[in-house]
Amino acid sequence: MLKYSDVPKSDFAGFPKTLYDDGDAKIEIWRYKGAFAEYSQLTLLIPNKFFSAGENVAVKVRIKGKNCICLNPPRKINPKLNAALQDERFEMERDDDVLPTDEYLIIRLGNSLAFNLERLFDKHGVGYNRELLIQYLKDLGVEDEIYKKAVAAMNTTNLK
Repeated sequence: MLKYSDVPKSDFAGFPKTLYDDGDAKIEIWRYKGAFAEYSQLTLLIPNKFFSAGENVAVKVRIKGKNCICLNPPRKINPKLNAALQDERFEMERDDDVLPTDEYLIIRLGNSLAFNLERLFDKHGVGYNRELLIQYLKDLGVEDEIYKKAVAAMNTTNLK
């Protein structure tokens, strides 16, 4: 089994940053250098001690022809976090969006869920770092624009 300590969490100083931490489950922002641009990833960490045998926490499903993840957090985690994330769906971005390790189940949350997180957390009374989430969402928009421009420039170069 993969060791949590061996999982790359960031290519930058000051990361990961903690958005939510109840002493057990966490949501962190991990930041990397990508092929075209830097990118950030919202990452849910659920300790293995919360899992019962046969419990499916993140189910891969196909919605409108796209690979997605449907969350079903373990009942033993913070009830407010559980309520906020229960049955939330988001498009998978990579094959390793759900990654079991020796300490945590790592779930890389999709951007569509990230943009709804403030609403979900507020609705269910989840305590989190609001300013950090707002900054993350701003950075995500900038990162997306830089990536799109890089891809467009690459496509223009390939057409010549």
